[in-house]
Amino acid sequence: MILFVRCRDTFYNRLPEPEKLEDYVLSDGFLEPIEMTLNTELNIPNSPPLRVKECTPNSIPYLYGHTACKGSYDPLTNEILLVYGIWCRKTLIHEILHSASHFAYGRFTQIGKVQLLNEGITEFFTGWVLYECYEKCYNVWINSGYSNICNQCEYLNCYSCKFCGLSYEKELKVISILLENIDINDLVELYIWKPNSNWKQIYDNFLRKYGIRDVLFKGSRIQYGNFTERFLDAIIDAFGLDEEDVEDKLDSDVKDVLDYSKL
Repeated sequence: MILFVRCRDTFYNRLPEPEKLEDYVLSDGFLEPIEMTLNTELNIPNSPPLRVKECTPNSIPYLYGHTACKGSYDPLTNEILLVYGIWCRKTLIHEILHSASHFAYGRFTQIGKVQLLNEGITEFFTGWVLYECYEKCYNVWINSGYSNICNQCEYLNCYSCKFCGLSYEKELKVISILLENIDINDLVELYIWKPNSNWKQIYDNFLRKYGIRDVLFKGSRIQYGNFTERFLDAIIDAFGLDEEDVEDKLDSDVKDVLDYSKL
């Protein structure tokens, strides 16, 4: 396997051959830092077994209007695709979290189209794991887009390190605002799948506990359109938040809104 060059991170020097990537991502060495950070066990679908493989960018469908992607988890096939030459540790953590969620293969896959609940929470937890366990990766992730100097390899305008940057910035801010008012463990329960769990029941209990009105379901139908904005309005009402303060946070740099030290 010819490893791509990025940031001189020894992570890449320890990567297995492509045909052994499944063994790596399912190993205790890779999963334990994630489980320790979230304080929960990850249950990944195993029938069919999880597959992890490298691919070209054209192999991954465009989602949410994005035209660039470093990796993807497919809930229809239980497969992680990693774009050759641009994926990194952040990508792998993000995609393995998808596979352990309520929205993975054989589970409540309909919610996968709801960007805040699926991608937003996934990216937030990815940043949390990087913050707790991989300081250099976290510094690149949180500072992406704010400096021309790569925080990890110190090269000017490092093309490769830009791929390690954060995604779903607005969703990260909304989740940060939400977490100022709720218990992080409730968000973990809302996202991470457990055997015999019922996501709709967990979701309803979550809303009831915090007095948040349901803006996702209308009867049995899922309302996908503008969910992030509608949910933000719902939490503003539920917690009596100052709308100007919320707008200030949405307009601020994401690194000034996210604060993992309080979790």
